[in-house]
Amino acid sequence: MHRNSNEFVVVYGGQWGSEGKGQVLAAITRDTLARPHAEIVGYGVRVGGPNAGHTVRAKDGGMVNIQSIPSMCYAHPDEITPVIGAGGMVNPHVLQNEIAMLRDQGFTGKVLVDPNTMVVQQKHIAEEHGAHLDEHIGSTREGVGAALAEKIRRQPGVITIGNWHHPPSPFCEHIEVVDTVRLLNDAEVPIFVEGTQGYLLSIHTSGYYPFCTSRECGPEGILADVGLTPRAFRNPEIVGVFRTFPIRVGGNSGGLPNEVDWVYMAQHHGVTTPERTTVTNRIRRIAKWDIETVIRVVRETRPTCLAITFLDYLFPHTQYVRDQRGLMGHAQDAWDWIQEVEEATGTSVRYVSTGPGQENTFRIDTIPF
Repeated sequence: MHRNSNEFVVVYGGQWGSEGKGQVLAAITRDTLARPHAEIVGYGVRVGGPNAGHTVRAKDGGMVNIQSIPSMCYAHPDEITPVIGAGGMVNPHVLQNEIAMLRDQGFTGKVLVDPNTMVVQQKHIAEEHGAHLDEHIGSTREGVGAALAEKIRRQPGVITIGNWHHPPSPFCEHIEVVDTVRLLNDAEVPIFVEGTQGYLLSIHTSGYYPFCTSRECGPEGILADVGLTPRAFRNPEIVGVFRTFPIRVGGNSGGLPNEVDWVYMAQHHGVTTPERTTVTNRIRRIAKWDIETVIRVVRETRPTCLAITFLDYLFPHTQYVRDQRGLMGHAQDAWDWIQEVEEATGTSVRYVSTGPGQENTFRIDTIPF
């Protein structure tokens, strides 16, 4: 049985993470809520763990760094209920801080957490620090890989939210333990799923093992952790997000085709401030656009459409252009380049970002593929 159209969106990264997935999804939820008679409250869903950080602009205009709660919830705290899915992993201390930040934005409900969501313990973090994984594979050493390995081995020390017996924590009153698989499959409101990291960090399919994360980061892998299938929805929107200049975390973190440095970015593209990772604050590695890699990822993940972020890095004169008319009127070269991407991938570009925040992210309409 299919559901109504425009009820289901999953956004995933097509490169090595930090593509701007949260920004794109915040803009999509904004547009959904702006429809006439949109008297709806949707679910914002996330899996993954605290090893993947996101920097997003919140409802009050400030920037927040988060690792667990879906990022679009900070932009729309009154309309989007946060859900942490069954395949998720949480550090209670990180989650407590994020709930406090969410309540600062006006959120008054509860964060819905599946009982099978795993708790990352201090021993997991200590194990990854002791193994010096940051030096070997560029790990953020947040304990997620160690915790997941323990879960897969069915070790007796595994703690999930459903069997967590620690003394009550201040955040406990702000969460509700619920079967999120059943909840989402029975839902009659929009569902927005935010992927973590990027497809080229997938443990099995990226081709970059061991320089990868501990799970699959394509849309099917993300949805398997959530317990959803796009076949349940009549017109699912599966959005692959690609940066014009992809990045990887700093250090010994694996291959990065067409890699450059931040001196090059300053000299050739006017990008004078190096980016830093959300979790570790390390300077990121950066590379030029590689269309062959993009074609490969699109072929293997089959998104229904693409989102292109950091367009202003490649075409500085697009900075803060905020609609299709402005793009076509002031940056024909950028518009032509977008069409070249569509032709090369056989997939329509539906969202473009020309600066930070959802206010600089907008939908465009080109010829459908």
